[in-house]
Amino acid sequence: MPWQEAFHILLPIAHALSYAHDHHIIHRDIKPSNILLTENNQPMLSDFGISKILEGEDQGLTTTGMGMGTPEYMEPEQW
Repeated sequence: MPWQEAFHILLPIAHALSYAHDHHIIHRDIKPSNILLTENNQPMLSDFGISKILEGEDQGLTTTGMGMGTPEYMEPEQW
């Protein structure tokens, strides 16, 4: 995929994540299958099923010993 096409897809996703974060929502499962394309090839971020709504700054995102997300896309330190 040319970088220009990837940029066209990822920039709106970055804006969607920024919007969610501005509203204290953390997606927690970003992966290719959660980026949908409309009939006009407009990308949309989907599947906020395991998202976390932050209510306070000191609130943790996960429980100790518990991973969140899709294993194939988890960061190594979560393993």
